[in-house]
Amino acid sequence: MNKNQAIPAWSNWKQICANSQVKHKTDKSILYRQGQVCHSLFVIVQGHIKLCRTSLQGDDHTVAILSAGEICGIPFDVDEGSEMSHTASVKGNTELYELPASCIRSLFQDMSLAGFIIRSVAKRQHFYEQRLECLLNRSVRKRLAATLIDLCSRYGGYCSHGHEIDIRLTQMELAEMVGASRPVVSACINQLRQEGYISYTRDFICIENLDLFRRLID
Repeated sequence: MNKNQAIPAWSNWKQICANSQVKHKTDKSILYRQGQVCHSLFVIVQGHIKLCRTSLQGDDHTVAILSAGEICGIPFDVDEGSEMSHTASVKGNTELYELPASCIRSLFQDMSLAGFIIRSVAKRQHFYEQRLECLLNRSVRKRLAATLIDLCSRYGGYCSHGHEIDIRLTQMELAEMVGASRPVVSACINQLRQEGYISYTRDFICIENLDLFRRLID
């Protein structure tokens, strides 16, 4: 069940930018790397994109996982030609609209496209603000619970048990998003499962009772 905003029709993008293309990417494909210059804006039509940053020590950290209705690529707040602050990679088979940097300003001539972009940027900012507040003021257990609730609200659906997070996540990716080590997050996941809050398989996480689970972070 997709809970992201509706994507303007392909004809709208093509009318504004004749050089735009529909791209189909396979799992683990790289759109652009940290430190490189990105010359395109990507609109996610189907699938997921992982944004990851590499520290000076060489450690990778998952910043966000984007879904259909979100954007990535050339930023709007820096000069064209600036280096990207993160790496964008594909999770699963993904469909994208790729728009070259040369037509980015033209997108704002169409109100539907302009509104879509503004909402996407605002949504990302809200996500980062919530995550910062979580990192500063909550324990690992509560950060994990808040992250799972956020993922469920953005990418979730109903399964036979409760609310399923409809995206494959490794414990390492969760640890990077929570800001803790993988063993600590693994221990928290096992504890939450033993307490009956979640079900966890190799592929998916299911929150058994969303209302009860929310009380963990209140």
